[in-house]
Amino acid sequence: MHGIIDSASPYVIEDIEDFLQNGEAKELKNGGIIYKDKLCIILGSEIETSEITEERKNR
Repeated sequence: MHGIIDSASPYVIEDIEDFLQNGEAKELKNGGIIYKDKLCIILGSEIETSEITEERKNR
């Protein structure tokens, strides 16, 4: 099992779509992708947040 954190990147999306279209990878029913019938890939994305502090509220 392997996780890909930048799966929302256009380049990663393109690669994943290519793998799915050419049969190298298949979507799993309960989530994830199986690559070459050997590697389970779990897709993820980093979400950045900005906390609002009392100091920032008073600006």
